[in-house]
Amino acid sequence: MLAPKHSAWRIKLLNWYTRQAIKRHFTEVKLIGEILNPNRALLVIGNHTSWWDGFWMLYLNNNKTHKKFHVMMLEKELEKRKFFNYCGAYSINPGHISVRKSLNTTLELLADNKNMVVFFPEGKINSSTNVPKKFQPGIGSVLKQNPGKAQLLFTVFLTDYFSQQKPTLFIYFKEVPFHEVATVELLEQQYNVFYNSCINKQNQWAT
Repeated sequence: MLAPKHSAWRIKLLNWYTRQAIKRHFTEVKLIGEILNPNRALLVIGNHTSWWDGFWMLYLNNNKTHKKFHVMMLEKELEKRKFFNYCGAYSINPGHISVRKSLNTTLELLADNKNMVVFFPEGKINSSTNVPKKFQPGIGSVLKQNPGKAQLLFTVFLTDYFSQQKPTLFIYFKEVPFHEVATVELLEQQYNVFYNSCINKQNQWAT
């Protein structure tokens, strides 16, 4: 397992790149939601829709949640992109004995209110039109152990061009109490309810 590291100059460079890339490729970014418990650690769940997802999560953190950023990545992918390991990324290797260590690392991070941990529980990139969202079972271990006073945050990324040359990025987010999603099945169910509500809101932007 590759444990998360934090290199100040690498993080500064990544934040700069994220700002510039989003500014260049998107007309605007709309952050839609509210953080009610800013003093809690965050376990952030998102739809895995593109190469951009990690950068969008970082943008959300830099502009709204303001936590020490961590994201779980497949070990084979993080091995290819070691730079991200120095910006808070850590690894998981499904089917390997090290999975337990990765999940324990997640619980340790969530015990500190300064941290956020990003999960993409679909486990692979899917189209935003691919619904309902199906989650891999690994996150169930984190849900069962209910990491103290950590807060769950649902996020949904959607993009639309409308009448613009470049797309607008919509980042929807909503806090959810851990006790409402004690199993992967409940997490899936509640996330899909939120996802569908975001689709409905998205349709209203076009009118």
